[in-house]
Amino acid sequence: MTEIKVPYASWYGDSEVTLTFPNEWNVIEAIPEDAAPLSEGLVELAFRNPIGSRRISELAESKENAVLIVDDLTRPTPASRLLPYILKELKAGGIDEDDTKVVMATAAHRPQDREDLEKKLGEEALSKLEVFNHNPYDNLEYLGVSRRGTPIYINKYVCESELKIGVGGIYPHGGAGYGGGGKIILPGVSGIETMEANHKNIRGAGHGIIENNENRADIEEVAGRAGLDVIVNVVINSKREIAGVFVGDFIKAHREGVKLARKVYRTNVPKDMDVVVVNAYPLDTELFQAVKALWAARESAKDDATIILFAACSEGRGYHALYQKGGRLWVPPDNAWLKRELKNRRLWIVSPNVSVKDVYQNYPQETMLFRSWNDAIEELQTIYKKKINVAVFPCAPIQIS
Repeated sequence: MTEIKVPYASWYGDSEVTLTFPNEWNVIEAIPEDAAPLSEGLVELAFRNPIGSRRISELAESKENAVLIVDDLTRPTPASRLLPYILKELKAGGIDEDDTKVVMATAAHRPQDREDLEKKLGEEALSKLEVFNHNPYDNLEYLGVSRRGTPIYINKYVCESELKIGVGGIYPHGGAGYGGGGKIILPGVSGIETMEANHKNIRGAGHGIIENNENRADIEEVAGRAGLDVIVNVVINSKREIAGVFVGDFIKAHREGVKLARKVYRTNVPKDMDVVVVNAYPLDTELFQAVKALWAARESAKDDATIILFAACSEGRGYHALYQKGGRLWVPPDNAWLKRELKNRRLWIVSPNVSVKDVYQNYPQETMLFRSWNDAIEELQTIYKKKINVAVFPCAPIQIS
């Protein structure tokens, strides 16, 4: 048997799983360019040399308090590595821990519990800082309407804080092009009406595309209106290690980060594959996030191919206030974009932690669910009796073509 090892269960073990294939099949591992992890010295250097802004310590000198707006566990950002540097900068500028809040930028996701916060922030920071989950329905301040018609409701704790620091990561995104930058504000700490309008009315440019992206432009206008002062964004490698840190202006620093992301995540995508396996690590905490792996299958699969979404889904289906059944932007899956894009391709999901009912809330009725890789392989061998071409994307959500 041909064996391919893929990373598995981001935040819930970060282990490896071996996928096996018949020897006669031609199996191609479509891996990203990737990068080595940064040393502590290089991480610190990024804070000393911000992009397009003064140092955080200098920004803090004229402020009485600060808020750290941190992405949640659906994102692989290792914020615990970054917070000691941020707190050191704030202290040098005269803002101590008692005057520093953390607001978790949960957007329309579930609140973070203590175990989540320990994973994301680290026990030391959690013991020192006042931490809040964002609530998209309450505790909001209205800041008017964006030029593209988005009503702007922002978390009050963020609005009231004098120094606003966004902490997140730069990962490919189908609407905004990439995460990071102003996305920590919209959708991160925005009201449900703000998120709904931005998601529904303003078209993005596609996976990994920043240029001429109206969705990204709306996000950045709202972030500016909210007063986002500075970002601390990372680019990660395939092992969820920090490959780059970008500190500074939320547009200029973000764009420099995107340059590195395009190199690190770049993948030579094989075409016309009979079977395409997309592993959802490191966005594999839940089924709502795992869908971001499917871009690779759409580019790599033949018209009649089998696409296999392999995902730990440690939290099962997950939670998304906008897109789950009953949410404002939920669409019956047989009328949704995924059904149209799949066309004649089969879609299989391999996960031990979701049910058929979970799958059918957001995936077409033809989607098949397998609880183990062995079960999926057995079924594949009943369909494909001869030599076929198979592509495996080991960390598909953070890969780009």
